[in-house]
Parts: sequence; structure tokens; C-alpha cells
Amino acid sequence: MSNTFHQKQEQEQSGRSHRENDEHNSSTSMEEFDYVSQKSETLAPSNNPHTKTSLGTSFLDWWASWKRDLYSIWWSLNRKLNRMYRWMCSFYQTRPLLPSRGTEQESNNTMQHEVYSVVKDINSGDELVLNIKKPVDPLLLRSNIPPVHRKHLPPKLSLVATLGTVPRHNVVVLEDWINPLLSQKTQLMLQSELCNSDSFDCPGYICVFSYEEKNHSLSSLSSNVHSTSLIQISRVSDLKRHLHGYSPHCRYRRSLLEIFPSPSNASKPCQVSFKVERLIHKELEESFNWLPGINCEACGLLHDNWLQISSEDWDNVRGLILRWIEYSRVIYS
Repeated sequence: MSNTFHQKQEQEQSGRSHRENDEHNSSTSMEEFDYVSQKSETLAPSNNPHTKTSLGTSFLDWWASWKRDLYSIWWSLNRKLNRMYRWMCSFYQTRPLLPSRGTEQESNNTMQHEVYSVVKDINSGDELVLNIKKPVDPLLLRSNIPPVHRKHLPPKLSLVATLGTVPRHNVVVLEDWINPLLSQKTQLMLQSELCNSDSFDCPGYICVFSYEEKNHSLSSLSSNVHSTSLIQISRVSDLKRHLHGYSPHCRYRRSLLEIFPSPSNASKPCQVSFKVERLIHKELEESFNWLPGINCEACGLLHDNWLQISSEDWDNVRGLILRWIEYSRVIYS
């Protein structure tokens, strides 16, 4: 009896193992079938057209960047050509045929509400009426009249401009601040300085000092009053400390000519004093020669950034400083 019982148990175990093997083989065969079917589907040529995802993200990014660059180039060229055409029309006193940047109703409203500003010429004392929405005349830039108050668009913004960031009205480019009568080299230097974004700058004043030697005789001083004088144009952050910190032992007598902007008018100081100082010095390099540094044995200091100008040149220098002070007030106020 025991033998028959053991035989039955062995038969049941063998049958159970056979069934488990069959189930395992069937499952693996189904998995292989699914894998082969998926592989055949992926290898088979698809009849659907290529979509954007099949082109790859790199190609789409490249195409988007090219479209943005082409649009920025087209926008800047279109703006320059439009300004040049309107300047030619104003020069020949003809009406431009190009449509304005808006509807006819908006253009009529802007023509009716033109804003004029009265500017006093420092040289002659005459009062001139300027239209704020028109570019500044080059002759006025050469004189002592600062530019009018308008919005500003740096050139870096025009190179990466999009539909949402391009202003449509009252756009002023860098040429309105740079004197057009300067040489091309000086204009490029000023443009590069205007495009640079300073990592550090602080508010301050632009001070103009005049220097004269103490040991000069009265006759020589009276003869040189109307000839030439030594001036220094520098930025100052603390006026009281700078004015009272001059050494009395120096062999040059210092006197303050003018402060820009004038603190007596309760105006804010220049917000980018370092940038304005560099702009003034670079523009003065074309018309004047900077004197080499003078080692003063009396005070032990090195006097640099000195100019030798005449009384007639001071008006042009003052107008130049006023223009860049006005630039800092309009852009960074």
C-alpha cells in the first residue's frame, strides 16, 4: 500500500512540473512574439508624413534662432532705410509717401499734438523752439544745446528684437546723442562705450577745475587770461570731501569753474558718472590733446587728465558736457 501511495505522489509531482514548464514556455513565447512584432512595426516604413517631432529638437532650435536673427536684421535695416528716406524728404521739403507706423487716425492725432520745447542757446542767448518728435539738427548738436527729452533704444536691443519688445513710437537711436560731425573712429568709440553695460557705476557729479601756477608774475597772468588755461574734467562722488581735500602745498592754484548737474538746482546727481566721464574724455580727444601727467614735487601727486584750452573753446566744451549729462538724465533717471 505504501508503494502505491508513493507512486501516486510521484506521478502528481511530475504532472505538476510539466504543467508549470508549459505555462512558462507559453509566456516566454508570447513575450518574444510581442517583441518581434514591435520590432517589425518600428522597422517597417511608415506611411505617415514626417512631423515636427521627427525633425529633431536641434533642427527646430536652429531654425527658430535663424528666424529670430533674420527678423532682427530685417527690422534694423527697415528702420534705417525709413529714417534715411524721411530725412531726405525733410531735406528736400517734400512729403513722404511711406505710411506712418499706425492708422491714419493715430498719425493725425500725433500731428495735432506735437510737442515743442523752448531751448536757450548758451552762446548767443537766443531762445529756439524745437519739435521734440523730430531728430536734432547736426548744427545744434555742435552748439551748446543739449538734446531733447525722448525715449531711447540701445542698439543691442535692436539686434535681438522680437514682436513683443520692439517699441513702435518715439524711438531714438544712438545717432541722436553722438555728434555727427565727429570722425568715424570717434563715433565708433562712443558707440562701443554706449553699448557697454558697466558692472559697477555710481552716482556723482562732473566737475571742471582750472589750474594756474602760483609763482607766475602778475604780468604773465594778465597776459595769459585771454590766451589759454589749464582745466581738468573729472567725476566726483563726494563734493565736500573733494573740494576741501586739495593740498595747499601744491604749486598749482585750483579753482572750481562749474559742476554738472548743478547741485544748487536740487537736481539729482548723474547716475552713471563713470560712463559719462569716459564719454566726455573720448569725444574731447579728437579736438584737444591731453597733457602728459605732471609730477608735482610740492604735494607729491600726479596731475593727469589736464587740457589746455582757450576762452573760445570753453563754450564748446561746456555744451559737450551738457549733452552727455542730459543723456544720463534721460536714459538712467
